[in-house]
Amino acid sequence: FYVIQNQDTLSAIAKAFQISIKSIVDVNPGIVPESLRIGQMICLPLSPLPYLLTISLNAKTLSFYRQGIFVKTYPVAIGKPSTPSPQGTFTIVNKVFNPGGPYGTRWMGLSARGYGIHGTNNPISIGTRASNGCIRMYNQDVNELYSQVLVGTTVKIYK
Repeated sequence: FYVIQNQDTLSAIAKAFQISIKSIVDVNPGIVPESLRIGQMICLPLSPLPYLLTISLNAKTLSFYRQGIFVKTYPVAIGKPSTPSPQGTFTIVNKVFNPGGPYGTRWMGLSARGYGIHGTNNPISIGTRASNGCIRMYNQDVNELYSQVLVGTTVKIYK
């Protein structure tokens, strides 16, 4: 994390840390570059993390890689046809322990605003197109994954 100081701009911060403005914006959803406040905390992607999650919408699976080495594949539920899961490359921007309700035991928010990887209170839905666009996992699986990945982890969602 970085705490905004007087006269800071995203451009100056990006230059100082040798990263792109886009990478700062990607890991800080909702940030308004023209409205930074002194004392505001922002996340900085200082170096690529050794983790990667890939989600195959067709196979309804999430695969976990560490240091480029495959670790495990988990079954998931994806978005319904009327509320499809987003496709593209995202990052995990926050993690919530026991969010409750339909999110089950863990939440990992994505840089695609409003979307995340989470547990479920409806385990029979795993392996189907049942969500409002989020990636839904069995609670025991999301607990295991949550303990291994960090904010900033890359998530690639594809057909």
